[in-house]
Amino acid sequence: SGSTLQNVGDWNAGHGIKWAAIGDSITYGVKSTGPDSTSVDIIKCYANRVANELQVQSFTNLGVRGLGFVHSGNNGETLKADVIDTNTWTNYNLVTVALGINDYYGVSSIGSQSSAAWDGTVYGNIRGTIESILTSNPALKLIFITPFNMSKYGDTSSHYGKNYTRNNIGTLNDVKTAIIYWCDYYGIEYINETDYSVINDMNITSMLLDGLHPTATAHELIAREITKKINFS
Repeated sequence: SGSTLQNVGDWNAGHGIKWAAIGDSITYGVKSTGPDSTSVDIIKCYANRVANELQVQSFTNLGVRGLGFVHSGNNGETLKADVIDTNTWTNYNLVTVALGINDYYGVSSIGSQSSAAWDGTVYGNIRGTIESILTSNPALKLIFITPFNMSKYGDTSSHYGKNYTRNNIGTLNDVKTAIIYWCDYYGIEYINETDYSVINDMNITSMLLDGLHPTATAHELIAREITKKINFS
């Protein structure tokens, strides 16, 4: 389920956690207040709930609707140009990256373990994300969160999106595998929410009413889960 997370409080004792959360519409909080398509409350999304629960010194939500490692956001935002290159990573001592669903959903190129940084593939852009952030701030604590499963595609036999191939490009599991590969390669910690999550095959259709975005209740449960997996105390 990923490498064991060190106690971030011990790692940064006495200095306070300055956390930035890179993510997509789930991190941003789409549908975090209800089922309608315009329902957004960034305060009630799981990431902000975790920040409040753990009483971090500062928190910046960098969630962008529709964003992926390759797939651009709803307004054309891209991970590199609009998130990576426009933020000063020395302002933070913790960054989490929770992306990948839109790459699967939007049918981006998966790439391979030989992909170069920022080559426009999922593998390459994950590599570029790690290298860019940690080159800017080598002392930063970087944690990846693999994508939650989705029920819009597939069924129980495929574990929904996890093992369902979209347009012969790949599965959500392929995206998760790419994330874990580079995290292991560079020694970056990760939380595996694709395989081990409060969102699972038994409850996924009630947790994700539109097949993609967690309900308000799901955001609350996800926050509890992530809080336990990122221990600041």
